[in-house]
Amino acid sequence: MREDFLKKFFIALFVLCLTIFSIINILYPKNNDISIKENRNLANFPEFTLNEFFTGDYFSKIDNWFSDSFIFRDKILVANSNLKSFLSLNKYFKTKDDIVYIPARRQDENFDNTKNVNNENVSKNTKKIISTNSQIKNEKENIEVENLNREDYSYDDGYAGQSEKVGGGYILYNDAVYSDSNFSLIEGLDFLEVLDKYKKKFNNVRTSLVIAPTSSILLYGNTNFGSNSFDQSSMINSLIKNSNYDINIVNPVKMILDHRDEYLYFKYDHHWTNRGAYYAYKKFCESINEFAPALSDMRETILNSAWEGSAYNYTNDMRLYGKTDEVIAYISTRSNVMTITMENGEEKTDYSGAIRKGFISYSAFISGDNPFVEINVPSNDSNKCALVIKDSFGCAFVPYLVNNYGNIYVIDPRHTKFNVYEKLKDNNIVDIIAVVALYDVSQKAFTENVENMIK
Repeated sequence: MREDFLKKFFIALFVLCLTIFSIINILYPKNNDISIKENRNLANFPEFTLNEFFTGDYFSKIDNWFSDSFIFRDKILVANSNLKSFLSLNKYFKTKDDIVYIPARRQDENFDNTKNVNNENVSKNTKKIISTNSQIKNEKENIEVENLNREDYSYDDGYAGQSEKVGGGYILYNDAVYSDSNFSLIEGLDFLEVLDKYKKKFNNVRTSLVIAPTSSILLYGNTNFGSNSFDQSSMINSLIKNSNYDINIVNPVKMILDHRDEYLYFKYDHHWTNRGAYYAYKKFCESINEFAPALSDMRETILNSAWEGSAYNYTNDMRLYGKTDEVIAYISTRSNVMTITMENGEEKTDYSGAIRKGFISYSAFISGDNPFVEINVPSNDSNKCALVIKDSFGCAFVPYLVNNYGNIYVIDPRHTKFNVYEKLKDNNIVDIIAVVALYDVSQKAFTENVENMIK
């Protein structure tokens, strides 16, 4: 009898606590639109539509909103990460290696190329490379590529740790995290083929691919690593040499390495900084004979002097807990207005422009990853418009384009669901610019997403 009473009592107590917690959660005001820890926009309460009600999408969006609005959400995420780290046996085993690869956890940006093998198309695409090489052999024998002399970039950082490279993912080295980059030429050519479809669709406008090296490029020439390590320039050059498409492929590696002593990549996040993106922007402008103002002509602003990037959240490695970076922005003197279309269709306009100075994370740059962003620059020619296809590396790049274009339209293939051509076919697009990390250039899923936007 007493056991039945206790069972009912604890069930009632549990239901009561759950009800009270749910009511508090619903009434608790949501103060943030962006998760600083996860570098993404948080879901807003969805607008009701009959179509989404009957398809079930409306309830799915409510579920996403509830999850993103949950009270003490960030504290729960941190506690969960700490618990996972505590339960991991690896932290208790000390080894002599001071360089440790840590698997990346982010689903939409995969550093591991092992899942990128498309067996059905290997034979077809290998023939494509052979055919391409035979067709363009004569005209591309003397093609201009920036071949690096490793000795010119050789350096000894004095770090006593043992050099060890294991698998794919993050590298923890000398109190900083670096992300490696895999590349597949076969898949890279497929990506160029899709870009060529965009070019033809938009009346053969000038089309460029700006390839963002990952942070491991900073280790190129480091004497603690092998002579062939982190040679991302050769990967990009192989794409340039084997391309049979009229696509302007921009390789910013040399320019980045020439400024390696500057703050070009975050130490505890996998992205480049706004300053790192600048040198890719400058290289892009050189390739199309456009003007690129000097960094000194822009306003340097520190948005956050202690930002916790993605490294700890993606790895759950306690050695990275509490590690921080500075988020520094270089703001153009040309005023501009940015309108963001979020995944729920809601639009937000920011009259301060493409860099949201009230934000304190990487999401300050064009408000992070969204389906569609439109930036208007009143002082520039309104008929000079650019379409930008990007992954998250493009966020820090896009704000510089306000120096060159009257209207900039930005799409993210991981989030954009509408037909891009139908939306922008009547706009005067003069440049298509893809700004993509090297690993995404050869990710089959990313390429398919880009193609789906014009189907």
